[in-house]
Amino acid sequence: MFNEQHKKEMPLIGMLGMGGGIARAGGGGSSASGGNIDGLAPGNGYKYHTFTSNGDFTVTGSIDAEIFIVAGGGSGGSDRGAGGGAGGIVSYTNLTIGSGTHPVVVGDGGDAVNANDGNPGTDSSFGVNPSPVYLIAKAGGGGGNNDHPYNGKSGGSGGGANYYGSPGPSIQNSQNTPFIPLTGFNQYGNIGGDGSGGPKYTSAGGGGAGGVGADGPTGTGGGGAGGNGQQFPNFTGPLIGIPALNPLNGYYGGGGGAAAGSENGYNTPYSPGGAGGPGGGGSANPHPAGGTGNPAVQYSGGGGGGGHRGDTPHISGAGGDGVVVIRYAV
Repeated sequence: MFNEQHKKEMPLIGMLGMGGGIARAGGGGSSASGGNIDGLAPGNGYKYHTFTSNGDFTVTGSIDAEIFIVAGGGSGGSDRGAGGGAGGIVSYTNLTIGSGTHPVVVGDGGDAVNANDGNPGTDSSFGVNPSPVYLIAKAGGGGGNNDHPYNGKSGGSGGGANYYGSPGPSIQNSQNTPFIPLTGFNQYGNIGGDGSGGPKYTSAGGGGAGGVGADGPTGTGGGGAGGNGQQFPNFTGPLIGIPALNPLNGYYGGGGGAAAGSENGYNTPYSPGGAGGPGGGGSANPHPAGGTGNPAVQYSGGGGGGGHRGDTPHISGAGGDGVVVIRYAV
């Protein structure tokens, strides 16, 4: 069905190198401001600037900071819908940011759909002025639907495939300038899962930041689970000031779970929908008890759950919005 291109892949971690140094405010009275949560100091030796919508990060002097960027997740497909792919994640461990106003873009999750392919999310990014430096996390891909070509859509993590489709590939996140040292740039994203084909006709989970989406099961009428998210212990909900993320324990970018298989593939009265991946991915409800897929957790970048065939309405779950967080030692 999907030969060489569908081989399971390791997450896109550290493709441009690991690195570090401790992020900290520079001397000489350096300061920074910006974010929906501006300068939270949770007592661990760092300040956090958390952006849940577009804005500016303003620096006076010079700051060595750690940048954490999560793109918006894709929504699930509907009508035997596959799970949406999680938004890509970028972590830059030690970036010197000079005086100026630096733009932050926070990606939205993909909107829910009815009888259609899942929608992609949108990219998140951080730019450093005046140099043309941008760190970009790519949006999650939408899940496949019950109409040809059934495929999951590409994204930071790819959407899952409908039962006869191909999984969405993972697009690399990027730094778009040669002027940033490669050391310290890390990225995370995976492909979606593969559809089962006949005779069970089950769809696949969306890719997650920490793992591929599960293939559509061939032995049951259930849907594939979303790929695992990736854990970032330095950016848990309590540290960045978003209580809704507290239960995720620092996991971001879970893939969306797929809806159950076709009417010819059920082997139980209530075929289970696929679970959302740890990291905020939305699950699919059992068929026929519920046709609507569950949305991803907001600000997690998770993918949305798939919607079921034949239920009214059979709407997919929306993808989760992304987040951008900048932290530095104080």
